[in-house]
Amino acid sequence: MLTKLKVDANLATSVCEIEMSKPIAVAIPDKDPVEFYQAGYHKTQLISELRDNFRDFGVLLDQAKIFASGVFGLLVLKNAVDVTDVTGAPQDMVDRTLPPAWHRIANAVTVLIESLELDLVSYLCENGGEPYVHLSPQKGDHQGADKSRDGMRGHTDGIIFPPNVVERYHPHFPPGPDAVVLTGIRNPDAVKTNIALMSRIVRKLERPTIYTLMEKKFRFYPQSSFTVPAEFLDEEAHLDEQSVIEQSPNGFRIRFSNSSIQAMPGDAEAEKALDELKRAVADCYTGVSIEPGDVILVNNNTAIHGRSPVGMPGNENEKRWLLRTYAQIVRPAKYCLDKSKPFALCICS
Repeated sequence: MLTKLKVDANLATSVCEIEMSKPIAVAIPDKDPVEFYQAGYHKTQLISELRDNFRDFGVLLDQAKIFASGVFGLLVLKNAVDVTDVTGAPQDMVDRTLPPAWHRIANAVTVLIESLELDLVSYLCENGGEPYVHLSPQKGDHQGADKSRDGMRGHTDGIIFPPNVVERYHPHFPPGPDAVVLTGIRNPDAVKTNIALMSRIVRKLERPTIYTLMEKKFRFYPQSSFTVPAEFLDEEAHLDEQSVIEQSPNGFRIRFSNSSIQAMPGDAEAEKALDELKRAVADCYTGVSIEPGDVILVNNNTAIHGRSPVGMPGNENEKRWLLRTYAQIVRPAKYCLDKSKPFALCICS
């Protein structure tokens, strides 16, 4: 039986939701995700099989291309992968003690990403270059555990990296991820992933504020999960004279963090614009519950994502568990497999 699609695409809200009649049905091995990728399994018959199993695959690919263009800030694939046989619970973002059933889910997402003509990527400076990390509440009273349970304010990932624009590639920094891909394994309390779409945010900003945010008036710090060596930053481990918003052929791009972006010292106009942007973002959140089997793609250039607080249940096997990976629209080959750069795109082949 071919998988049928139910598509609800809304250009006005910049969201596309696709419901699949059944999860991906091709035979996906439970090999380690890095081994699976590097062995080229995703490049062989699996993508062909996946496409053959979708009656309306062309429709799915068309929606993915609209997402890649930046018109859709959020692409939601309901019932995309089968998570029924996953056991255990992660104790950290990288947990090698888990039973390998989750590998099959990650590998299915890899095949899905590549079949949609996107490229799976990871960064050597972020969780050791692991392509898939576990988002789940951790035990303990250390900072990492607290962060895993607390609500997370909105941000785009990898703000220290420039946008993925070919004519502006940086000599050292690779471009940031174009998409944050989140896969639901468990979410018993229906914890919300909060999304603020750029198409809505700009409507709440005055034109002078937008112009100020487009100027190089801001200081960016690396986000906590990205370890960028000091020699590639300014003296105080930051990047100065950055812009928060940029124009693109399809609208505006944004790099945003509540805590890792500041106005340049003494620039009251920039500080005011940043405060107004933070208020606008807070007013634009929509909560999305990522259910088991769902795969959502957040456009990291046109949407901001965060999270509601996550509880710690008594039963470890009942806690929220998402897989997160990154994808890019254009593969920047000049950064691939260059381990002399600690932030090389180390999954690209």
